[in-house]
Amino acid sequence: MKRKLKIIINTILLIGLLGCDPVHPIRLENLTGEKIQVLYNYDGEINFFKPYDFKLVERNGIKYNSIILDSLDYVYIGEIVARFSPKPDDITIDRLEIWMENDTLKFIGKRAIFSMVNKQSRLDWRITIK
Repeated sequence: MKRKLKIIINTILLIGLLGCDPVHPIRLENLTGEKIQVLYNYDGEINFFKPYDFKLVERNGIKYNSIILDSLDYVYIGEIVARFSPKPDDITIDRLEIWMENDTLKFIGKRAIFSMVNKQSRLDWRITIK
């Protein structure tokens, strides 16, 4: 009886471990030493490191969600599910603008945003703004 119970428990654990898809985020990180404004257009929900005050802004006729990102803060802009390498479709947002004191970065489309993603370690993928 103990042997059957042990086999059942081990089987349940094995199925549980194999049934879980690994999920890891792709994030946008601010390392500028100053606050930056992040504008993105996305209708769904985006995961953030901490709660931010959202504002709806319009730039050049396009409506964006806007947040202010402090230095050393980050936001998740996508997630990789059941794989170890990201692809453009893993990016959640379609348009991204980063407004700094003396510069602006614009990315239009998932491929453009994805082109800035760099691998930091095995499961750590980021866009780092310096």
